[in-house]
Amino acid sequence: METPMPSAEPVMRCLGSELHRCGPLGSGQVIKLANNLVSCANIAVLAEAYALTRRAGANADVLVDVMPHTSADSWQLRHTLIGKVLQGDLPPCSSWGSRPRTCACSTSWPESWPHRSAADVRS
Repeated sequence: METPMPSAEPVMRCLGSELHRCGPLGSGQVIKLANNLVSCANIAVLAEAYALTRRAGANADVLVDVMPHTSADSWQLRHTLIGKVLQGDLPPCSSWGSRPRTCACSTSWPESWPHRSAADVRS
């Protein structure tokens, strides 16, 4: 890894375990934006898949059990849907009863997700 400012590397290592040189000034911001776009799209697709399963009357627990063993597996599936949402660990921007106020990437979740509160996530 080539660091343009070697004195900043120790501080940067405190913020993350991996450092990637992305190119000229501004390239890192573009890479981060593109990565966040894919991550947010993944969350939206997971929400739609879960909602589709429930609306069709299929067992959403089976979907959640199957997906980690298929090509649908992802960090967002394991960490966000299974590890947080289905456990009732909902961040402030994921208010199921109203439109999120702080997470721009999740503006379609409330309309597409069938739940109104953390209490009925698994019901």
